[in-house]
Amino acid sequence: MKSLKNQYEGERVFLIGNGPSLDQTPINQLKDEYSIAMNKINDIYPHTNWRPSFYVLLLDDLGENSPKYLTENLNQGIKCITLLKHKPIFGSCNNLYFTNKKKLKYESVGGGKNFHGLGRDDIESMEIQELYNYWPNDVSEMVYSYHSMYAVIQMAIYMGFDEIYFVGCDLGYGYHNPHMIFKEGLDPYKTKNGKCSFLLDSYHKNVLLKSLANSILFKILTSPFADAVSYLADHIRNLDDNNRFSSYSQLQPEDLSHVNNEITKSHIAAKRIVYDQGVNIYNATVGGSLEVYPRVSLLEI
Repeated sequence: MKSLKNQYEGERVFLIGNGPSLDQTPINQLKDEYSIAMNKINDIYPHTNWRPSFYVLLLDDLGENSPKYLTENLNQGIKCITLLKHKPIFGSCNNLYFTNKKKLKYESVGGGKNFHGLGRDDIESMEIQELYNYWPNDVSEMVYSYHSMYAVIQMAIYMGFDEIYFVGCDLGYGYHNPHMIFKEGLDPYKTKNGKCSFLLDSYHKNVLLKSLANSILFKILTSPFADAVSYLADHIRNLDDNNRFSSYSQLQPEDLSHVNNEITKSHIAAKRIVYDQGVNIYNATVGGSLEVYPRVSLLEI
């Protein structure tokens, strides 16, 4: 990644999240702009002729499908950035760049307090030099990840971009419940008192069969056989994850509402550091709940 350092001084860049607002975003407007996208952004490619300038995949465990996403971007000539530990999987090529990652959620850095244990007020009030404990000295050697976008901001600064715009960074994460075929039935994900209580409560509320159907699908979607039944389950109920743009489907039930505060905290830190380096940063997302940065209209800029 050293070859990318300060290569884009004086340029602006759009950092593309995977929020549901991408469905309302005229992303084709960005086809002549520098942009950095990540993770499953490929799922939007069939609906647009836009492609990012850079694609970032920083997952520790790539699983079965993630290598396909990175390989698709590589094959289209897009500059791709991933972890050095994955080099044996992808090998070397002219548009593939590597770095390492330290996860601030679990690892302390620079003698400071663990980032995950800090509150928003702590980050807003601490001295800027102390805040730099949570920002890498050399991105080519290491990025500090809290959520993917925090690391991507570090990369954009390292490359020399001096004007940053967010698109598709909605925040507003919530509960993804693809197992709830029947909304009137009880939710097994939120049952805290065991199977007997779940069944008794369902019986007393006269929703036993509907609750059992929800429970069976929940068990399947959280089992090793989830992929095998995904086609059937998607026909029973739309499995699109409403925490992300509509082409992004996932089977795993999860409640991500706690992530809102975590992501906001990392954006507060990023904003302070980016401003300290004289870089302008804005939110051009259509709607959403991320209010850390000044808002601008994508169409106007």
